[in-house]
Amino acid sequence: MERLGNGCLRILLTEQEVLEHHLDIGSLQNGQGNLQEGLRQLLAEARGRTGFGATGRLLVEAIPLDGGCLLLVTPQTAHRSLRIRRAAGPLVFTIANEDHLLSLAQSWARHPHRGRELCASSLYRGGEGYFLVVYPAIAFSKRTRRLLETFATAVKQGHAAAAFVAEHTNALVVGDALSKLGQAYDRSQE
Repeated sequence: MERLGNGCLRILLTEQEVLEHHLDIGSLQNGQGNLQEGLRQLLAEARGRTGFGATGRLLVEAIPLDGGCLLLVTPQTAHRSLRIRRAAGPLVFTIANEDHLLSLAQSWARHPHRGRELCASSLYRGGEGYFLVVYPAIAFSKRTRRLLETFATAVKQGHAAAAFVAEHTNALVVGDALSKLGQAYDRSQE
């Protein structure tokens, strides 16, 4: 669970946690009793862990991930002005080697927009390189796209491409790969 700078809450759940909280992702819109109770439990836990205490209407977005899902919870208040840009869906990048991967981690750690533009990212090892699957929260800025394309090559787009990578490669970090790489780089510099 992570409280984002823009007032949102990001919750990464394993498949087991999804089942424990009765979160049938396919029925999020139906507002079923078990589903609402599971969300209430998660929000109560988030309040204790992160201080997220939004009241009133909440927008809950669910993004299925290999082995679980990502929930993005956004408070809907009259004082909040939301500007929504359509995200393109998951993007698949290849990264040629460890040097490019470490350079990407270093650049991502210093990138000012990293928390706003990305919902999730997963890193996989396949063949002689790496695959990075990113789930944009909004359309990437030119700066973010340029940063990614400096160290990685965009090869596919869409849920089918992301699922293919997840099925045919070895998962290294699922859900928040770029954040963890950036944090690891920051720690290595201390």
